[in-house]
Amino acid sequence: MNARRPLPPHAKNFSWHHHGDQGFVFCGPLAWEWSRHDSRRKLALPPDSSPADFRWPVAGLALVVIDTGADDDFLRHLAHELLLAGAVKAIIIPHHGNLAVFGREANDGAA
Repeated sequence: MNARRPLPPHAKNFSWHHHGDQGFVFCGPLAWEWSRHDSRRKLALPPDSSPADFRWPVAGLALVVIDTGADDDFLRHLAHELLLAGAVKAIIIPHHGNLAVFGREANDGAA
């Protein structure tokens, strides 16, 4: 089932070869706008999409999630999906300023 889900926007340019072990994920109502103007290795979660709608190519990466206005439950769901896809860590920088860090060890079995 996972193989049938599409990759998120910008995945074709999400190369591991030249960027080390870190990547960025933009989410929220301005995700597409902000991600278009960012030259770093990044993915975007389109507004009105669920994190579970996509196949995330993030295994082994530490991710910085740049939020442009999603709610806290949505951000937790995104972090959970990224960790399920093999991300080592998801550091959430929410629009309201309360930093959250999710790691694989801390979320084993979490929903």
